[in-house]
Amino acid sequence: MTRYKLISFDLDGTIVNTLPSLARAGNMWLAEFGIGPVDEADYKVLVGKGAKQHVIDLLAFVHYGSYTDEWLEQAWQRYVAILKAEGSFAVQPYTGLVELFQKLKQANLPYLVYTNKKELVAKSVLANAYAGTGVDFPFVIGDKPGHKLKPDPTALNAFLAEHNFKAQTVLHVGDTNVDMNLAKNAQVTACGVLWGFRKRAELEAAKANFIVETAKELEQVIFS
Repeated sequence: MTRYKLISFDLDGTIVNTLPSLARAGNMWLAEFGIGPVDEADYKVLVGKGAKQHVIDLLAFVHYGSYTDEWLEQAWQRYVAILKAEGSFAVQPYTGLVELFQKLKQANLPYLVYTNKKELVAKSVLANAYAGTGVDFPFVIGDKPGHKLKPDPTALNAFLAEHNFKAQTVLHVGDTNVDMNLAKNAQVTACGVLWGFRKRAELEAAKANFIVETAKELEQVIFS
């Protein structure tokens, strides 16, 4: 038995290791300006807030200098095009996640993927990462026109209302303070994971209700 009626998951760094693809896309984009590459590990702190903010943060990280809003718009769109092509490069589920999703399905416990990644890219990443596992993702919310990014709770609140879920019965799982703040803003329970892109201190500072190190520990939180 579980008190949760819906489990909401972040994507990058939570249910799929997308770091190689993010670094590949980012460095291919930077190379077009004669810059880089940036070490793969550095991308852990440069992602999570949506593609446009990622581009802004990446430019600041490499000390690119000044640019106009018009240039940024074109550069951002170019990055998105590269990410669409390279977004599924070397993606794979984290250890124990396939088994966890299988148990959720067996328990008829619905789950949602809520990400700041472009929605079409997110669906492609999930399909490639979990190919052949029998795990599917019927509910995916990602970045699209008119959509507010996490930690804004608007899209999550709308989903809960549409499907008649009460906030106190929802657990949101993620690896960054963006996800912990989303949970707080939506008044749902927050669980941080340590196998992703950020460290315990960030999750603790963001007031995560739970912090887990393994998928087995996450399973215990869900079904406790």
